[in-house]
Amino acid sequence: MSAAGEADSYLWSTGALTGAGTSLWLVPATAPGLHVPVRQETMGLRGSGAHTITADPLTVPADALLGEDGGGTRIIQSVVLPWYCVLGAAVSLGIMDSAIDATTAAVASSRSHRPDLLAELARVKLRADSVALTFRDTVDAVAWEQQPTTPVLALRAVAVQSSVRVTDVAMKISQASAGAAIEASQDAERRFRDARAAYAVPPTPDSVFEHVGAELVRDG
Repeated sequence: MSAAGEADSYLWSTGALTGAGTSLWLVPATAPGLHVPVRQETMGLRGSGAHTITADPLTVPADALLGEDGGGTRIIQSVVLPWYCVLGAAVSLGIMDSAIDATTAAVASSRSHRPDLLAELARVKLRADSVALTFRDTVDAVAWEQQPTTPVLALRAVAVQSSVRVTDVAMKISQASAGAAIEASQDAERRFRDARAAYAVPPTPDSVFEHVGAELVRDG
């Protein structure tokens, strides 16, 4: 699970192998019988805090059940997935904003403001702003439970892909800026790694674009 040993509670599923339907449970991190492995010091793409948590045995009260018994799939599709995509997009936006701030500091500290670097900085800023607009519209729709699955999937894919592109350009600008502060370059590099960590987490941008493309063909 992600954030193993750090989260206050975990979303646990049962019943998928029995054929009775998946049930979802909100398991507190302090529940007796929940075992989290010793945390190892990691960094970069490995510093995600994702570890296998075991429960042997684990007893939780009946009110820990989310929704109806066996209705986990519906909850995942109608509640968990939309908010997962929206919150993931928020992380990607934060990565972009931080990378742009670091890059702006690097360009500002350089002795000469090269026109090509200024233009690239403006492009990534406008790209991040366009994702932010889509994000706000999607959040409003999700909050009122009016958003179908495809738009929130598309938001996540576009946000993740944009963060990869923005941080890639941010790295190049920071390294090309003469006299750039070391802290600014290191900050841009960290965001460069963070953006790519999200790219491999399902649903990946490639799978989402295939899904959206299939819907376009079907509806067309």
